[in-house]
Amino acid sequence: QQQQARMSSFRNMIKKFAVRYYDVAGWRRYGLIAEDLRLETPEVEETLRRLPREVLVARDRRFKIAFDCSVKHKDLPADQWTTPEMENKLAYLEPTLSEVIREQEIRRDFRM
Repeated sequence: QQQQARMSSFRNMIKKFAVRYYDVAGWRRYGLIAEDLRLETPEVEETLRRLPREVLVARDRRFKIAFDCSVKHKDLPADQWTTPEMENKLAYLEPTLSEVIREQEIRRDFRM
């Protein structure tokens, strides 16, 4: 019971730290979301290949805006920064990425 309370407290502390880190990192000021910053591993590349065109267009648009801001050394206006709520709404990689990883594991197990 007491250990669960400690773990819950620890998780809350980590979540607060993560939110603060995301704010300090600065990419939200450029309109990016965390999934935009994932390394493009073969799994992520396959996931991107499977995504609908409109999702990829929105992703490319965020990259172009972020690049423009970076080159000009200016942040977006504060009302255009990405918020945690927007990030949850715009998340596009995770469901398909999990599926791709699961498929690759099945293929790997089948080959053994």
